[in-house]
Amino acid sequence: PLGYGLSLTNTGLPTTTNPKYSSVFLRRHFVVNDPAALSLLGISLLADDGVIVWINGQEIYRYNVPAGELSCTNTALSTNFNLQQTVLLSNNLQSLLVAGDNVLAAQVFNVNSTNSTLLFDLQLVGGSNAPASYQWYFNRTNLLPGATQPALVFADLLPFQAGEYQVVVSNSQGFATSQVAALVVLVPPVIIAQPESKAVFLGSNAVLAVGVDTNSTRPLAYQWYFNDNLLAGATNDTLSLTNVQSGNFGNYYVVVSNIAGVVTSQVATISLIQPPVIVSQPQDVHAPAGANVTFSVSVSGSAPLFYQWFYNGDVRLAFQNGPTLVLENVSEGMSGTYHVLVINDAGSVTSRMATLTVETEAQPPTITAQPSSQTVPRGGTAVLSVGASGDPPLSCQWYFNMTNLIAGATNFTLVISNADLLDAGAYYAVISNPAGSVTSLVANLAVVVTDSDGDGIPDDWELAHGLNPNNPADRNQDADGDGMTNWQEYLAGTDPANPNDALKLQIQQLAPGWASWTLRFTAVSNHSYTVQRSGIISGPWQRLLDVPAVSTNRVIELSNPVQNGPVYLRVITPQQP
Repeated sequence: PLGYGLSLTNTGLPTTTNPKYSSVFLRRHFVVNDPAALSLLGISLLADDGVIVWINGQEIYRYNVPAGELSCTNTALSTNFNLQQTVLLSNNLQSLLVAGDNVLAAQVFNVNSTNSTLLFDLQLVGGSNAPASYQWYFNRTNLLPGATQPALVFADLLPFQAGEYQVVVSNSQGFATSQVAALVVLVPPVIIAQPESKAVFLGSNAVLAVGVDTNSTRPLAYQWYFNDNLLAGATNDTLSLTNVQSGNFGNYYVVVSNIAGVVTSQVATISLIQPPVIVSQPQDVHAPAGANVTFSVSVSGSAPLFYQWFYNGDVRLAFQNGPTLVLENVSEGMSGTYHVLVINDAGSVTSRMATLTVETEAQPPTITAQPSSQTVPRGGTAVLSVGASGDPPLSCQWYFNMTNLIAGATNFTLVISNADLLDAGAYYAVISNPAGSVTSLVANLAVVVTDSDGDGIPDDWELAHGLNPNNPADRNQDADGDGMTNWQEYLAGTDPANPNDALKLQIQQLAPGWASWTLRFTAVSNHSYTVQRSGIISGPWQRLLDVPAVSTNRVIELSNPVQNGPVYLRVITPQQP
């Protein structure tokens, strides 16, 4: 813009004359190759205070000035500061323009010759029916490949895309460049350096700081908090604490915000520095020659903690400055004691001496105490133990009835609680170490059933069902009146006090005439059964199935293939020889 007295002007007019300008006349030549190709013509102007515009001597626009012929001494009708107008000239374009040289002229009028401001800017824009092409530019000179549409669309804006954009529109008649459009990308604050916890002495100073990504939109606002309470005046990226006292110990964090968003930092704790305290000591190690050995220590206390390992009291081990000491390919000469010194700003602590014993030849285990055979009553507890020596680590695994590994039985003592008949059998242990293994002698466990009155019913069963273990007469009694004696109820595994509890057989017909059927019954825990069949009720009876005793109840199902003739079934408990 041209003028004086305003910051918008790029081309200034002299202001030393007095009076100043009543009006200013300007003109410019331009070339039109083919006026017939234009379908649109327009002007965009900025004027303070009035203006007249001509093309090739024909007036095309007048604003805020008197009518009729005007001279250079005329003035605008009124003050009209920063007037901006856009005028389209779509009619009689051919009468305005000529092929070749054309003249655009304008006279801008001040409201009076002493006014302190004058401003003028004018742009003539023509449009053509010819097809137009577009090319967008970034920061005025950087061509954007592929950006050839009237609209430039951004998806997922990134900070580096902020800047100035303009488009050049061209056709066969020429080209025009748009005004510059500035794109500002607002980026919320992103913390890239969190405030760090610190352990300090009373009376010392502490500084907490936060770092924010440089791409985050400025300005940034900071607000620090202490134990969730706002700290008045703490509005910088650093928080300085001087002469720290007990009241300053606690949790601190900062909230960072800008026009695009808000982010909260991690919590940083200011605490009183604590001396190191050993939580777990390094342990003694026996190892064969050539093995790798590890000593470790666990320490509490304020960071940073510094470690130094020593050998045989005072020999400093170079480069061994962590909580774990690793010795590779140990030899007999490396046997001895190892300890660690731990230091921080508040003090130091020394671990116990851990002894390393390097065996030149690993020794396999030997049995020092064999497990002993035992007899226990049903429901009692059996304890089997084995002793062994040899190079560590020693491991133990118990077995039952020669081949059955007992899951989880890996201690040197095996406890069998609430022993039942199914627990009776042979037990042994296998002791192992990296050099070999050894098997103990077999210990036999016998589980006996006590029957004080000799009535064939165990004492524990009689006591559990309200019978007298010292009265043999209750063997043949029928406590619940269901037609089954107490002894028969014991054999069947049913409740002698419940007339509805019985050994029930369910038979399902699968073919006409009972040619095919399925037998189903519940086998009670710790009871065995034999299923028999016969063509006549008087026998002879044929064994179909034996059901051994197990520790849980389960359903037994037996299917018979298709056959002719009647069939009789019976279930006998206990299992027949």
